[in-house]
Amino acid sequence: MKYILLTLLLVINTYSYDAFISAHELKANLDNPKLILLDVDSKESYDTSHIQNALHVDVTKFTSKKENISSLLSSIWTQRKLKKLGIEKDSDVVIYTRNDQQLNASYFAMILVLSGFENISILDGGYMTWTFKYNRLVSSEKSDATSNDSYKIKLNNNILVNTNYVENNLYNIQLIDSRDTPYYFGTKKLLSSKHFGHIPSAKSSFYKDKFLDDLTLRNDGDIEDIFILGLELDTQKDIVVYGNSVFDASMNWYILYKKLGFTNVKIYEGSFKRWDEESLPTISFKWE
Repeated sequence: MKYILLTLLLVINTYSYDAFISAHELKANLDNPKLILLDVDSKESYDTSHIQNALHVDVTKFTSKKENISSLLSSIWTQRKLKKLGIEKDSDVVIYTRNDQQLNASYFAMILVLSGFENISILDGGYMTWTFKYNRLVSSEKSDATSNDSYKIKLNNNILVNTNYVENNLYNIQLIDSRDTPYYFGTKKLLSSKHFGHIPSAKSSFYKDKFLDDLTLRNDGDIEDIFILGLELDTQKDIVVYGNSVFDASMNWYILYKKLGFTNVKIYEGSFKRWDEESLPTISFKWE
């Protein structure tokens, strides 16, 4: 069965090869008129230096303190912001950030998918990898987008799930905990933390384990081993990813959805914090 799943994913990968794009591939596409390059790091970093013609996106403007991303995306203000990026149906969107803000890229990719945009890639290794290879192809000059008021955003309602969904389907879905393992197990050094342990039946898979030291994605075989052999994911069941927030859940979700092609992967919007605050069942080993 495992070999069948691996074969299936190899077929899927031929259609999702662009989930992460190398610096070399991006350079070859810089003159592509359909390319929209998005820098999702801080404005200060962007103003100091960015890839030529990249647009800056302030990811904090696309977050919700109430963890209600659906309401955020349905707002007229948010839709106007997305339209101002000039993304068309056939645009090739590439997102990048600096290495210490890696999750900004997967989070904003999620925002775009939720808004109906699918042709999205993340620059593998981020800005540091780019400057190492193409240091001359950077700029400190601001780039302006061409607003696209004609494109109508269509919200994807099949990705985010709430606490009721998780609670009612607890043993019929596959849960992935994206946090570092001390949070998952509830080890002694974290007992001062307010929220530790994990949701029953969840399996631990720290999002950073999918990357090498230079923050480039591990090879296809390693990624498949981690998710398919390691977590024994069933392609017939819904997969729900969660973390301390939607941010640290977004990278595992992105890899599963865009890289491996799982169309049945979802994100628990409430996060472990919400689950724990509602006094729902948790498991914690509290190791010494």
